[in-house]
Amino acid sequence: MNFNHVHLLGNLTSDPESRVVSGRDGSNTTVSNFTVAVNRHYKLKNGEARKDVAYVPCEVWDSAAEFMSKYCEKGDLLLVQGSLKMDQWQDKESGYNRAMLYEIVRNLKRLNFAPA
Repeated sequence: MNFNHVHLLGNLTSDPESRVVSGRDGSNTTVSNFTVAVNRHYKLKNGEARKDVAYVPCEVWDSAAEFMSKYCEKGDLLLVQGSLKMDQWQDKESGYNRAMLYEIVRNLKRLNFAPA
């Protein structure tokens, strides 16, 4: 049995990069790419508090991508839910094999709305 579901709560590291792409059927759809910074707090055996940050690349499509491009910006607190995907390719310049693990976002919520 397998399970691939990810929940992240973190901050946008920069404004989302959005673009419109054409589908095979000729229709257009929006895709947004962004990175979420997620903190991990822990203590060493000696009691010293530590924190590290994971930077998780994310990709979202369709209406959620349109929402990202219109309403989200660097520093926003987001809750994103989705699944992990691994892309693999061979670098054309070096010939080395490359891989990137990222989250395909299915649902997202911006948690720091400012009052109008």
